[in-house]
Amino acid sequence: MTKQQLMEVADKLHVNIFKSWTKEKIHQAIYNDLSDKIQLVLKVIEHHTKFSKSYFWTSPSIASSRRSMENFNTWNATIRIGQDNYHYSSDVSCSCRIVYYTGNFCHNGTKKDVRLFKVLYNKLLDLRQTFMICGHKKTS
Repeated sequence: MTKQQLMEVADKLHVNIFKSWTKEKIHQAIYNDLSDKIQLVLKVIEHHTKFSKSYFWTSPSIASSRRSMENFNTWNATIRIGQDNYHYSSDVSCSCRIVYYTGNFCHNGTKKDVRLFKVLYNKLLDLRQTFMICGHKKTS
């Protein structure tokens, strides 16, 4: 791939690069960004899988432990790829007896379910693999 093509790919993936960077450095930045996005999507899927059955868990007995559990497991993630925005929000709350979990998945503002991130995970893996193959063919 040429430097201009790499810069266009970086722009579509919303990767911050500098025009003074070499082709190899841009390539590495894109690859690292794709890897980071893959890790984030995997974290979302694992978090949702873990907490989807949390209603049947026993809540921590100490109030400060319940608040810590809520604070640690309530978070948001947004991934931008081209014109698409993927958003996940996790809300965990604990009563004295029950752990409540709400996971919201959105694609461009439209509410979806966990399958959205599972499909996104596979797409990102394919994109990274294709990107690596293209990069190696042109540089070899």
